[in-house]
Parts: sequence; C-alpha cells; structure tokens
Amino acid sequence: MFGLTTDPYVGRALSLLGEWSGAETRLLTDLLSPGDVVVEAGVHTGAHTVPLAQRVGRSGRVLAFEPQQALFRILRANIAINDLASIGDARRQAVDEIERSLDAPVFDYWREDNFGGFPDTLVAFTESPAKIAGADKVRAVTIDGLDLSRCSLIKADVEGMEIAVIGGALETIRRHRPVLYLELSPRASRALLMSLDAMDYRLWSHLPPMFGADNFKSAQIDPWNGTVSANLLALPRERLMVGDLLRRHVLSPIDDPLRYCA
Repeated sequence: MFGLTTDPYVGRALSLLGEWSGAETRLLTDLLSPGDVVVEAGVHTGAHTVPLAQRVGRSGRVLAFEPQQALFRILRANIAINDLASIGDARRQAVDEIERSLDAPVFDYWREDNFGGFPDTLVAFTESPAKIAGADKVRAVTIDGLDLSRCSLIKADVEGMEIAVIGGALETIRRHRPVLYLELSPRASRALLMSLDAMDYRLWSHLPPMFGADNFKSAQIDPWNGTVSANLLALPRERLMVGDLLRRHVLSPIDDPLRYCA
C-alpha cells in the first residue's frame, strides 16, 4: 500500500501497522460476499477499498469516490499494485444529494495534516469566501445516478455530508436495501439517524479503535492512545442480524434515534 507519510492517521497506520482501522475492515468484510457491489464515498487512499475489493472478488465491484486529486492518485496506485483494476472502479468525484460542481481542497501535502479530516463539508467549503486551503473543481454525483443493478453496501466517510449521500441514494436504497456504514458526525447524527429509522433500518453505533493489537505488522504500540472512530451501521430491518456477528464486533444498538447523542 502507498500512503502519505505526512498523514498522522491513515498514512501513519499503513506505515506502522500495515492496515488502517482493522476493526472496520473486519466488520465490513464479514457483511460482504463474493460478487457483491459496494459504493464507497470518501475513500482517501484506499486503505479499505483494497480489502473490500479483495472480498467481493472478480465477480464483484467497488465504486470508490475520492475528490482530492492527490489522494485519488494514490488510490489508483493502490488498486493497481494489488491487481484489482478490474474490481476497484476509482472515480475522482464527490458523492452528494444532487449533481453539481463543488470545490475540493488542495493541501500542502509535504506538511503534516489530517488530509481526510477536513473540518467543513465540501458544500460549506465551496460557499466559503475565505478558504483555509487551495481548491480545485470536482463533479458531485448521486448514487441514484449510477443506476446500479445491485448494491450490497454503501460506505461513506465524508465529513458531515453523509446525510447528503443518503439523500442522493433513496431510490437505490429502496430497490436494493444495502447495508449502510457511515461516519457518525455529531453535527449531522440526529437527522441522519431519524431518516434511516424512517426507512426501516435498524441502527448500531460502531466505535472501532484506530489501533488493534492484532494488526498486520504485529505492532504493539498505539500511536493514537486509544482514539476511536465514530461510525454507524444500518441494516435493513428485514435482514436477520446473525448473533455471531454481534459477538465478534463491538456494536451498540441505537433504539431511540431522537435521543441519541454521538
């Protein structure tokens, strides 16, 4: 895997551990089967894209969206070096509720920064007169506009735009009832949870640690001091949740979306 050495999270994890957030990878691969189709929005450099593509195999497909040009180039390299070009479909686009032109940030990638943890949504960044980084134009598309014949998983880590991703995927969700795995941003969590509950999805919070002692390189030092990610797993209510899956992964049910606080 290629990564940015100046990235204190994904890049550092790939260098020290040989993986990024392995608990997320294990949960998602447990939910997928060969031949499945995945839509992944905000993929960074593809640390999850690669194992997802390996899981769905030659009969499956992973559509991977990353708007930052520098990250997108590394994503394509990681797909290619793992011989997954026929499975991983990398697209330098944003995923939104409507099709439009947005600004994607351009950082100084030689300086240490959390390039995937941009503090604004792309919409807010586009509309801001005082940008904290350079910018270039990128096309935003909707998942419904992809007109997928099947879809097993929608994964989105898009800095508060998760509800917009879902808003542009309502027909896909209605037709295919995919698993949803979304970053649980405090600024958007309540509206997102209530929307998914109304679509008849069961909800769990998933707080995977960035570091796991069973990492690929068997590293034993946690450089992030127990930091976790805040994510949401949503399953169609008609899909049975296998008890063994609940035992293998630390998932907390969200029974009342209105009162949940991220």
